[in-house]
Amino acid sequence: MKFYKQIVLILAFLAFSYADVPKGTSKSADSSQNKMVDSTFRFETRDIVADIANNGFIVDYHPSGDTALKFKEIGSVFQSSVWVGGIVNGSQRIILGDYTQDMGPGPYGSDPLSDENKIYYVEVDMMASPEQYDDFQNWPTDQGAPYVDADGDGVYTPLPSGTDYPTFIGDKVAFFYYK
Repeated sequence: MKFYKQIVLILAFLAFSYADVPKGTSKSADSSQNKMVDSTFRFETRDIVADIANNGFIVDYHPSGDTALKFKEIGSVFQSSVWVGGIVNGSQRIILGDYTQDMGPGPYGSDPLSDENKIYYVEVDMMASPEQYDDFQNWPTDQGAPYVDADGDGVYTPLPSGTDYPTFIGDKVAFFYYK
């Protein structure tokens, strides 16, 4: 039972946390068309390996050519994406990714190739010397990345010069924003 709870929690985290990754690989698909970018990162824990992407897939088999999420070396998810539906001006609208890239990095209207639209990544161990980690210092709170506002001023002022730090769900957190 504990095994299944861990899988559900990790999938929920990946699905709802807008993953942020350290220095993932970025490559641009035919920039003459729509400037779509794949920014991917391999998220690894003791028991889980997941290739995450900020292009709407969440977990994506493309970087490895194999299962996108493995639990204890057992492939469990080949590819996964967010499906969103709603009503706009009385008509139904749906966007989903099923082996196609229907979304892209960053907020609507932003340049998907911009460095700020990457996957950010932090680990609890970074708290020992946070000034050495760009993603820790530049945690994208303006994009909605959760953080602990230790001084209560509503502004992300990271350690060591300030008192704030990213919110950790477990020991590692990846965050990204996509449209």
